[in-house]
Amino acid sequence: RRRGVAVACARCLPHGAGAHDAGAAAAARACAGLPDDDRARLDKGTSGLLMVARTSLALAHLGEQLRNHTVERSYRTLVWGDVAAEQGVIDAPLGRSPANALRRAVVASGRDARTRYQVLARYQVEGPDGSPATVTMVQCRLETGRTHQIRVHLAYLGAEVIKVESAKR
Repeated sequence: RRRGVAVACARCLPHGAGAHDAGAAAAARACAGLPDDDRARLDKGTSGLLMVARTSLALAHLGEQLRNHTVERSYRTLVWGDVAAEQGVIDAPLGRSPANALRRAVVASGRDARTRYQVLARYQVEGPDGSPATVTMVQCRLETGRTHQIRVHLAYLGAEVIKVESAKR
């Protein structure tokens, strides 16, 4: 076991919780032997790993790596629509939407945000309305880490991230 950095995963979470829940993120940190600190979490509806620092020295090193962009954050997502370019860079500032302050959007006055993407596959499926639709699997690599960056940047390309709703029991 390495000292300094721990990775918390779904097995650490209470039954029925997601890492987007403040309590669940705290449970994952507790499982890894870490103090309760709600600065890092996964967005709702997102699965993945949460990397957290166990010591002040590890936190300083991790912060430096994030600032210098030497930590690669890579995500795969399915989107409605056909992303035309096989790969590219979305360099568009993100901030609060002028139409709805609770939503994020590409805005000129926003903070710098860069997402590199590559199309991995395209599928022909039945759309939500029953008509034929294209779904594209996209690999995204973040150069910055803004709130809802992938979702907003892909929407900027005209591709909506597919939301999978859980069935209520």
